[in-house]
Amino acid sequence: MKKKFKVVIGKCLLVGSVLLAVQACKEEELVFPSQSEQEVVVSEKRPTARPSSLTYIFAFNQNVEIYFPQLSDRVTKATITYTDGTEKKLELTKFEEPVIIHLSEYKSYDFAIQYFTKDGTSSKVTTTVLKPLPYEVKYKLDNIQSEPIDGGVKFTFPKTLDRSLKYTITYTVEGEQRTKNVEGAAVESITIDKLLDETKPISFKLTIADAELKVEASKVIEQAPGALAEFTDRSNWIATVSDSQIDDGGGAQALIDNDITSFWHSQYDPSVPFPHWFKIDFGKARFISKIGMIRRSGASNGFIQYDLETSLDGITFTKVASNLSFDPTNSNWQYYILPKITNGRYIRVTMTKPKDAGDDFTHLGEFKAFGY
Repeated sequence: MKKKFKVVIGKCLLVGSVLLAVQACKEEELVFPSQSEQEVVVSEKRPTARPSSLTYIFAFNQNVEIYFPQLSDRVTKATITYTDGTEKKLELTKFEEPVIIHLSEYKSYDFAIQYFTKDGTSSKVTTTVLKPLPYEVKYKLDNIQSEPIDGGVKFTFPKTLDRSLKYTITYTVEGEQRTKNVEGAAVESITIDKLLDETKPISFKLTIADAELKVEASKVIEQAPGALAEFTDRSNWIATVSDSQIDDGGGAQALIDNDITSFWHSQYDPSVPFPHWFKIDFGKARFISKIGMIRRSGASNGFIQYDLETSLDGITFTKVASNLSFDPTNSNWQYYILPKITNGRYIRVTMTKPKDAGDDFTHLGEFKAFGY
């Protein structure tokens, strides 16, 4: 559907009224009428100039193209005057092909157009204000939108022409430089995923290159990713533990029942010394980025240190981190972001140190995991 001005989808036509040569009795003079209201029309086709007017067309290349109508035989020359740094004046004697003017800036320019007959008789000067479209790559970057999504950032570009452009996004995460390349026509958005920490803004350098016009533009955007999604479907999860006190809390399954008032308690009658551990089977391999744990409600003792491991088969475990801290006096959820996203079906938390020296027992209210 065609639409007027503002965001231009294809090429734009601007029609300015220009009267052809007329004869006025004894004094031969070319007269232009007053300027008519200008209109921008979206079009993908190059126009034919109207019999009574010039036609201006814009594309995403900072050019203005001027198309002339069929002129009177009396018109032998036309001049186009404008200022782009310095005053420039074009003299035209052929009108079959469009005049293409490249402008150095994306701004409004004043153009003055005048016709002349063979004997030098001139028309009145008609002025018009034209604003070229910027290069497509610059327009896209100037109007880009960025937004956090689960574990990533989404960049959305304004729709312009269906031409192939090359998009490059470079960024650094935890000292590792990463690059994403996308090339094609009508690219509307690019998503960067597998980002771990929603608390840290990332500096993204976006570059768009136009091979046809041999131009490119770059822009740096600071954007923090969205939090990675929590694994909310626990229907296939299974929790197992190293030991458990019967009839106290709720056993291993209390760790994943979505109820922070229930809890798992290690065996204390008879006592079992540290370390204690619990293992979660997600039911299928997942990419894990973060875990969360919350203490047993109302209890400020238990463990203060733990190790974290993952596994694909439940037998061979890989150490993710050792001697991590947990504060049993903190009644809020406590999170740990893995150093890198880890593929695993199983995760094991091994409690290695009690808060109070001499305690052999520990406990925990609930466990959660994040990733995709």
